[in-house]
Amino acid sequence: MKRKEQKRAEIIEAGAKIFHMKGYNGTGIKEISDSCNMLKGSFYNYFESKEHFAVEVLKDYRQKFVTQLQENLSDGSKSPLERIKNLFLGYISYYEEELQCSLGCFASSMGQEMSDINDTIRESTESLMNSGNTLLAQCLKESRDLGETHFEMSAEDMSYYVWNSYRGAILSMKVSKSIEPLKLFYKFLTEVTLR
Repeated sequence: MKRKEQKRAEIIEAGAKIFHMKGYNGTGIKEISDSCNMLKGSFYNYFESKEHFAVEVLKDYRQKFVTQLQENLSDGSKSPLERIKNLFLGYISYYEEELQCSLGCFASSMGQEMSDINDTIRESTESLMNSGNTLLAQCLKESRDLGETHFEMSAEDMSYYVWNSYRGAILSMKVSKSIEPLKLFYKFLTEVTLR
């Protein structure tokens, strides 16, 4: 990776953390620049604007999210239902142990803050949020085809429902500062939804 590309990646990573903690409107270019040990004006050598930067952060986050999903949901050594369960157990563990039930879902937070005021960021956030639907739907279909699960709706609709339920549980976790909403989501997912 070339030096400019490395610096750009470093800025995206640092900015993503700040956006996640403070939101789009609570984050300034100077704060992002300072976190990367560069002058504020140097930021514009890498990104046209704060909006452009936010879109690039969302694209980077989407790419990492999809890669992680592919790794988890295509593991042929486990049954499809096991893969789905392990995916969400991993997320729950991450929120409890790494984040101490704080911050919440980056895409949901960005979407809630920006969707009514910036279509460019809304579209990028929607793309990120929808990026997991196809991969989860494929795994859900496999699980149903093998007789592990017995839901009647389409796998695509079930995937959409599961992701939205999960994001709602994350919001409740963040507000309550408790892992219990995510544990309840998982219990409902495994004992009711995907029986």
